[in-house]
Amino acid sequence: MPIRNSYRAFFIAILPLAVLQAALFASRLAGDMGAGTSVPMPDSALGLFVARFGMDVAALACGHLALRQAGIATRAAYGLMGGAAVALAYTLAQKHGLQLTAPTPGTVVTAAIVPVIVGMIAGFLYAQFAGREFAAETAPVASAAQSPATEPIAPAAAPPRAPATYDGPVLVRTSIAATVIAAAMPAIFVTVLTLSVIMPGFGSIMGASADRSVLAAELALPAQIFFITVFVMFVPAAIVVVATHMLARSFRFTSGGHYALIGAAVNCVAALLLIAMVHAAFLFPVAAIVGAVMGAVYRRFAGIEPLPLPEDVLAQDPRTLVPADHPSRRTHAVIMNG
Repeated sequence: MPIRNSYRAFFIAILPLAVLQAALFASRLAGDMGAGTSVPMPDSALGLFVARFGMDVAALACGHLALRQAGIATRAAYGLMGGAAVALAYTLAQKHGLQLTAPTPGTVVTAAIVPVIVGMIAGFLYAQFAGREFAAETAPVASAAQSPATEPIAPAAAPPRAPATYDGPVLVRTSIAATVIAAAMPAIFVTVLTLSVIMPGFGSIMGASADRSVLAAELALPAQIFFITVFVMFVPAAIVVVATHMLARSFRFTSGGHYALIGAAVNCVAALLLIAMVHAAFLFPVAAIVGAVMGAVYRRFAGIEPLPLPEDVLAQDPRTLVPADHPSRRTHAVIMNG
């Protein structure tokens, strides 16, 4: 059951790559403008962006076709494939001078960490939204040219098939990729709120100046705010997401509404650490909204799995294999010493 070919899922998967390359491209242009160096013409800048983004898209598409040909359909494999595809595109772009943001000497490898992580998210998103392709079962047809005197060959015993439907107990899966996606939600909220407050007044404060530093600041501000908030808030947000999942899993909640409510409560508890710096009237409503979104997003991308069976028991003494209410568990045998 390979992953389906889906244009809609592929478009969703390449959106994070487009946002990343646009942010890196804006940062490079802002750096060039602030330093007073030459800025590429609009046509060449657009061509460079399209070429760099197209390399990521082509590598991701080739990786999907390779996994589909190999019959690999797990989301973890698609996540690793996305990271490897973006790493390959990064290496080729670095070799042929198509990199949007040229890393400083000594940071060529470390500069690829964020693109590789975004590539892993892109591969995971494609596997999540595309779904699996179920092949129709075809029964073998006997050949008409077979001689009547020929004895039919008994078919080999087929391996047991998994049931097509399941109505037993389920739990929400523990997913690293879903945790990463949900932990990025606070950075998106902070970026949107900050830009909605700062950008309208930024032009009036700076005036209608055509100074290169002012234009560079306006160009790089959205990308820099997003990157800073991601680096600062990712680990705390991931802790909140993991706590939300573990709490909901302990109660065996599986609906998105339950995850949203638990995420809001957990994030409000975590927000108590900031009560000395931010007023409660503003802190707790925002924390509740962001926590609810993180919980719902995690539930959306994590999926469900069957409730695991009890673990096997390793026993050495057969006498210990008695129920919990057995009299031997409440009494002790007496052995006279001497």
